[in-house]
Amino acid sequence: MEESLEWEYQELFDEINKDYLAYRARNMSLSECLARTWDVYENVENMGEMEKIVVNVAFGELSLLPAKIFVNLKKHTVEALNQLNMFELQQVLTTEQLTYLMRRRDHVLQNIEHKPVDAHPLVRWYYSEMKDEVIKFLNVFTQETSHDGDIIILAAQERFQRDCKNTRGENMNVQTTIAEFLISKNITNYERFHLLKSEIQQFQPDQLNEQLSLDEKAELTLRIKKVRNMYEK
Repeated sequence: MEESLEWEYQELFDEINKDYLAYRARNMSLSECLARTWDVYENVENMGEMEKIVVNVAFGELSLLPAKIFVNLKKHTVEALNQLNMFELQQVLTTEQLTYLMRRRDHVLQNIEHKPVDAHPLVRWYYSEMKDEVIKFLNVFTQETSHDGDIIILAAQERFQRDCKNTRGENMNVQTTIAEFLISKNITNYERFHLLKSEIQQFQPDQLNEQLSLDEKAELTLRIKKVRNMYEK
């Protein structure tokens, strides 16, 4: 095998992951990072069997990271990884490389089978991911910056401003998580906290869109109810 082919094989994996991480560094959701990276490499898989298996293994592995996988991506990945031209792969990859790739391919196929699917094409933070991301931000911010409630709320709302514009569900998840965090830290006697309280109190469950599952809607509604009760104490 020529050295250039070996370099292209590893380079493709490296470039896909580098671009994905670059989007993550811009605070995008896991599903948006995946979608934007896919836009760059969608046509690369048509260049040959080596490109086909590398692209689909790489994206298959990345698609296991979000809480759900877009249904069309799941279908495409499974079909592509089950329809490889093994003869052509043997011509361009070493036995060691092919064995390693097939092991990774099998791992993707086994795990993607049980991955919950998302039928909505809008890329966004999924419910549990959104909550975890807000908590992670708040923990870091309060440890490194400030315990002033107004500053905390402003920083968190600015950090997740773009995400809150996506859907009503994302917005209420963010605001509720901020409120839960501040209440748990007894950081409530601030002007912006009362504005946050007012927004949450105006929320109605029927405002949640179909991009949340029934269980997620029920959990978020219960969290909002608990926050309201805490406000009233």
